This record gives sequence, structure tokens and C-alpha cells, in this order.
Amino acid sequence: MKTWKKVSLALGLAFVVGGATAAIAANGHRGGNFQQRITARVNRMLDKLNATPDQRQKINDITNSALAQLQQQRQSQAQEHGSWIKALTADNFDEGALKTKAVDHATQVANIVVPALHQVHDVLTQAQRQQLATMMQNHAMKGGFGGPEQQ
Repeated sequence: MKTWKKVSLALGLAFVVGGATAAIAANGHRGGNFQQRITARVNRMLDKLNATPDQRQKINDITNSALAQLQQQRQSQAQEHGSWIKALTADNFDEGALKTKAVDHATQVANIVVPALHQVHDVLTQAQRQQLATMMQNHAMKGGFGGPEQQ
């Protein structure tokens, strides 16, 4: 597989898991069982990929583990929410400190998402990964936030 295809696949999978992260953050503002919604989406994707029962189990385990870690991170980040407000209302704005916090947050998410994507990569066959990449590209081409119409 060419490097650009690997990067494209990784970005596509990152889009799925990144969406899950955003949904976890939004879950505090709306009702519903987030984990059930993500599990349903993952299972629909696995249906389209004709995943074996073993693949389904492994990928659902990976998803559940990543979601649990992201939920823990969300809870710990919620405690730091006040620091953003303090920075905004302070007499002297410390941009460096906020950038450091943002990078730390992104690094923590990456430390959860990237290993999960690697595990999913290893579970799927080459043909399934290619099919998933195509599904992600088709989804992105529909437009919406960040889609072609918004550039």
C-alpha cells in the first residue's frame, strides 16, 4: 500500500474516532447513550465490510476501550474548564499557557486514538481497509462541515 493511501486511511479512521471524541464532549449537553450510538455506527460499518464475528468482537472491544478512555479524559478535562475562563477574564492573557494546555489535550487524545486505529488496521484485511477508505471518502464528499462546499 502506498504511503498516501496509508495516510488517507489513517485520516479516515481518525475522522471516525475524532467524531466519537466530539460526540463524547457534546454528550454532556444532550441526553442519550453515546456509547450505544457509536457502537451502532461501528456495527453498521462492520456490516458493510462483511466483517467476521472475530473481527466484530475485536473491533467492538477496541472501540469500547477507546470510548472508556476518552470518557475518562473528558471528565478530567472538565475540571480544567475553569482555567480557560480565568485566562479569558485575566488582566494579562497568557497565550503560551493556553497553547500548552491545548497541545496536552490533543496529545492525550492522540495517545488514545492512534493506538486504537493501529489495532483496527491490524484486524481488518487489506480489502476491508480499502473499502473503509472509500466509504470515508464518499462520506466526506457529501459536504457539510469541512466538506468540499465549505472550502
